[in-house]
Amino acid sequence: MRKINSDELPDNCFVYPLIKYRARNRHLKNILAIQRTLEHCNKIRTDFESELDELKILNENKGYLTGLSLIFNELVHTLVSYEEKQKIRFSAYKDFLKSQIESAFIDPEMVDIIISYIQSYFKDDKKITLVFPEKFKAILDGHNTYDGLVYADSFDFAAKNDADIIMLPYTFLCEKIFSETDMHIENMNEDMHYIIPKHIDEIIAALLRFKKEILVRGGYNKECEYE
Repeated sequence: MRKINSDELPDNCFVYPLIKYRARNRHLKNILAIQRTLEHCNKIRTDFESELDELKILNENKGYLTGLSLIFNELVHTLVSYEEKQKIRFSAYKDFLKSQIESAFIDPEMVDIIISYIQSYFKDDKKITLVFPEKFKAILDGHNTYDGLVYADSFDFAAKNDADIIMLPYTFLCEKIFSETDMHIENMNEDMHYIIPKHIDEIIAALLRFKKEILVRGGYNKECEYE
């Protein structure tokens, strides 16, 4: 390396700072180290932002699915509660209907229909004795004008003449009417039992499809807690 004498230097060279060779190398190393550190920090920041985006999508998916699970559970609870209340309602209605059918037979107009039916069976026979349950006495007194009417301690209607006798069991008539009506009620009740599970299955299928759409849209392929 050639040496430079002081007389070869410009006159004003000493007003400028001089950087020695060793100091220059040290500064360059520091600059490179700072650049590497900055690049590493940028990589960490980029990775963190990527993980943050994935975590955000994951939490959004879990939030959606958890919310849907709560909504579905509440809906199922409501439908089951509705079905139970419908059972109670049908049962109460059947009891009410049975009492109404039984009370219908002690209605004066119904009694007139029964008497007319019995008289039509015996046609013009005047020697007919009608037997009614004792509970009808208070109702028919002052209302019925038929002379051949007696009361008995039973629950059956009866009519007889010298040759024939017919029986109209009060309990049987009530049960017959009630059983036919009850059959229609039970058919309606069966339809209710079918409708609710059917709708629940449809809701489950719709929620599962929505779950898959969320997972595909979010790029989240792991198994989720909600099934």
